Amino acid sequence: MTEHEVPVPTLAELEQMQAEHAAGEGEAGDRMPQPEVIGEGWSAVVVLPMGAAGLGAAGDDTAGGLDPEASALLGSLTESVEGGRVLHTSLATVLLTDDGRVLAGAVTADRLLDAAASGR
Repeated sequence: MTEHEVPVPTLAELEQMQAEHAAGEGEAGDRMPQPEVIGEGWSAVVVLPMGAAGLGAAGDDTAGGLDPEASALLGSLTESVEGGRVLHTSLATVLLTDDGRVLAGAVTADRLLDAAASGR
C-alpha cells in the first residue's frame, strides 16, 4: 500500500479560491469545472468532467494514473456497460464514461446512459 499526503486548504485559502473563481480570475487550469445539471427533481443528472473528479477515462486501464490495485478495485466495484462503467448503490447511480465524464443521480443506469448520449 502506498500512502499519499493530500494537502488540505485552509478556510482562508478556500475563500480566496472562491472569490477568484467568482471574479473569473486565475489560470484556466486552476478553476474548478462547473457541473452541468440535466433534468429536474428526482430525475436530475449531474455531469462533471472526470478530470475534476481526479479520474481518467473509464476505458483507461490505469484510471487516470491509479495504481493497478486501485484500478482493479474500481473494476470490481463497477459494471461494464456500453460507453463506460456504472456503480450502483441504493441511493444513487454513477456512470464513468469512456469519453471522460462522470454522470450521477438518484436514477437508473439507463437514465444516465441516455443523458450521456443525448445531453438531456
